[in-house]
Amino acid sequence: MASKITPYVFGSAARRLCIASRPAIRLQRRAFVASSRVASDSLFVHRDSADNNASIPFKFNEQNNAVIKEILARYPPQYKKAAVMPILDLGQRQHGFTSISVMNEVARLLEMPPMRVYEVATFYTMYNRTPVGKYHVQVCTTTPCQLGGCGSDAIVKAIEGHLGVHNGETTKDNLFTYLEVECLGACVNAPMVQINDDYYEDLTPESIVSLLKALEASAKDVAGTPSKVPAPGPASGRESCEPTGGLTSLKGELWGKEAVEGRGTRRGRSLDGRVWSAPLSTIAKPSPGHHNPARRDESNIVESASRRAVRTYLCHKSIVAYLSANNLPNAVAALRTELGLEEEMFDAATAKKYETLLEKKWTSVIRLQKKIMDLESRVATMQSELDSATPSSLSKRSQDPTAWLPSKPARYTLESHQFEISCIAFHPLYSTIASGDQGSTIKIWDWELGELERTIKGHTKAITGIDFGGPKGHTLLASCSSDLTIKLWDPADAYKNIRTLSGHDHTVSAVRFMPSGNLLVSASRDTTLRMWDVTTGYCVKTIRGHLEWVRDVCPSPDGSSILSTGDDRTLRLWNVSGSVAENKLTLFGHENFIECCVFAPPSSYQHLATLAGLQKPPPLTSTSEFMATGSRDKTIKLWDTRGRCFKTLIGHDNWVRALVFHPGGKYLVSVADDKSLRCWDLSQDGKCVKELSSLHDHFISCLAWAPSIVKDGDKPPANGEAGGSAPDVQIRCVVATGSVDMALKIFAR
Repeated sequence: MASKITPYVFGSAARRLCIASRPAIRLQRRAFVASSRVASDSLFVHRDSADNNASIPFKFNEQNNAVIKEILARYPPQYKKAAVMPILDLGQRQHGFTSISVMNEVARLLEMPPMRVYEVATFYTMYNRTPVGKYHVQVCTTTPCQLGGCGSDAIVKAIEGHLGVHNGETTKDNLFTYLEVECLGACVNAPMVQINDDYYEDLTPESIVSLLKALEASAKDVAGTPSKVPAPGPASGRESCEPTGGLTSLKGELWGKEAVEGRGTRRGRSLDGRVWSAPLSTIAKPSPGHHNPARRDESNIVESASRRAVRTYLCHKSIVAYLSANNLPNAVAALRTELGLEEEMFDAATAKKYETLLEKKWTSVIRLQKKIMDLESRVATMQSELDSATPSSLSKRSQDPTAWLPSKPARYTLESHQFEISCIAFHPLYSTIASGDQGSTIKIWDWELGELERTIKGHTKAITGIDFGGPKGHTLLASCSSDLTIKLWDPADAYKNIRTLSGHDHTVSAVRFMPSGNLLVSASRDTTLRMWDVTTGYCVKTIRGHLEWVRDVCPSPDGSSILSTGDDRTLRLWNVSGSVAENKLTLFGHENFIECCVFAPPSSYQHLATLAGLQKPPPLTSTSEFMATGSRDKTIKLWDTRGRCFKTLIGHDNWVRALVFHPGGKYLVSVADDKSLRCWDLSQDGKCVKELSSLHDHFISCLAWAPSIVKDGDKPPANGEAGGSAPDVQIRCVVATGSVDMALKIFAR
């Protein structure tokens, strides 16, 4: 055994002696060796120093804070941690290197553990863990650069000889830090170096020494002399990466983005052969010692001119092709002569390709003009209504709860969720609202005070639906989840989980209490509906009929029927008053998945009957006469129990996600993935009379209207229904919306 261990012991000791004898280098860099080394050789270990310790304060300046705000706007709020790399880069540019204080500040801004930031900063080699000089010289020494041109070994020797430092060291005047790195992605221009943000390519020992001397001179000149420093790019005279022996294929002048004439003009050739130029005097001068921040502005000028030339050329070809397709040879010949389009530049195949392009553009313009006219008409109508409204009528309307509609701004924007909000529900009596998110969390809020009361955890996957209900005098909260379960929570006992209902074989997508309070109905991706006894937790009825995912379910106000809908694009009406559920109606009409369904309250029958063309409305004692559905086809459809779709409401620009009838019966309110809330007036042929656009920063996923309070003490109706004649109920003018932006908004009178 000893003979097997001995070589490793001596080998390890020898390696440690070699490591101990090496000179100290300033930079902590990733080791890259061919032979095996001890595990600790390549570890990044932070040790406090005078210029790098957590007690040194660091804050981003005002300019960088504005940049950070712009960066974070590109990421969903729940994924803002993904911005760690660009923000670390900002910190390094402001502070000079990525210190422990910079990393801690980035962790604070992104609300992530500091260790996660340390992991990123130590994994990627572009983050400097220790201070570097004004010019950070990084030499690529991988195989292509060793073989290309004079070879990177000659460049390394020239740099070390001129600066008097070795790999990983900084000159005594803190002007240069020299480091050997792995591939920088400019292999065809080998050998090369990167100095700060700029590449210098096709180098020789002489050219790299000249470059270093120019940088030294520029740094020592107080006035700043950027003209002394060679421009970034190939030092061999090549434009970019064409063969060093000269052009072999593209032998004409360069056109488009890259063509340089002296140092005063940038020029290029457009697709029609015409040469354009732009003076570089219009571009900002570079600051001393940094090469070259103005190149982006220069490229923008070049690209802008090139794009204009391309658009002009395509337009010319489209006109010629259109004239050719319409058999106008004389006009074609005249236009070709004027534009200089030769036969070889515009053959029959090209003409065929472009002959319909002009008509497509015209059609697009006509569509846009029509949309503009429609919008102008809507604005004029709304302005007319506003002008005709007297102060007294406005005051009367604002006091009438049956005419109230939600308006901006929201009374409260409640933020605490860490994931997208997927469902919300109002308590039937108190000023309580519950919200569930995609991260398995339920939150309880006081909507009158705008305060978070409690966070409930129990599910293991996304919350997909919640509802308040239960036996009279004992209100419960029900929740369903992608973890295949339904849970019952007791608000009277600190929202304790009193029962878990299991039985579905896939995601439970919706849950609603039946009006009796003793039963619960759920919809699932397993294509079934199930009815549950709240007191025992048993499934008392399984309803089959849908062919695909059942996304929503809604019980009728009297509990005798339920509506269900889903991915099979059908709306199904079930009679559940008997021992076996009966499928009374199956309605077709939507062109995409149906996201939501709802029964119309009796208070809306008068308006819906007129829309449906009925001579008189159904009796108020009936509770299942009209229904509404919202779909991913961006439409809302109104149905009657005869199986007829009598109205389609068009206006949303994305999936319709939730519907609720106004308790007064005159309006239908909807939300969609176009971030808008729309109010449809059922007394005006379903006209959209109010739109709250950009209500949230992301898709709106759910909508709820606070249930009305029944004055005689009976159980309040659900879904914002009036439940009877107006004097019997007190309408609560409170609406809530939840969104993928993780915000819950409360709108109240």
